[in-house]
Amino acid sequence: SFELGEFNNIDGDPRPEVMLVTPGMPNIFGWTIVGEQGVHWLDYGPANTTDGGRSLDLQGNNPPVLSSVSTTFSTQSGSSYRLSFDAFTGNVLNSATVSVGSLIGQAFTGGGPAPTFPFASHFAHYTYRFDATDSLSTLLFQVSSSDGFGPVIDNVVVTAEPGGPRAASEPDTYLLL
Repeated sequence: SFELGEFNNIDGDPRPEVMLVTPGMPNIFGWTIVGEQGVHWLDYGPANTTDGGRSLDLQGNNPPVLSSVSTTFSTQSGSSYRLSFDAFTGNVLNSATVSVGSLIGQAFTGGGPAPTFPFASHFAHYTYRFDATDSLSTLLFQVSSSDGFGPVIDNVVVTAEPGGPRAASEPDTYLLL
């Protein structure tokens, strides 16, 4: 849900609730930023997110260079998992893909009408199943088109699915990213 990290907003943006995070900056705990335009970490509060008070605009400064964000976590090769997240673009010009394990390049655009406060009611919920292909899985959100505003994601959760090669007595593991 992008709640953890150091939101210090010293990037020169006059909006106190918007922080530009570029590659190499460790501000968002557990996530790696790719693309020289970075991402915008948003602190608009609970009425404008779907979980907590922060969300992530996957495109920082205006393109042409498109951005991506990733995180790597432990999985069991061959086991099934469920990825869920919420996305908001504000318009159809902004789209992205998500990849993790056997899920490769799944497109999404978010939902809702033109952005108006509060934003929370304009997020679309996405859920995908994937199989881990290794003991470490990398979750990658990558912008595929943007006018410089979005898409925005929030409430990213990966959970282990019951069944598969895991032992029957092993409890489901919840990985909150």
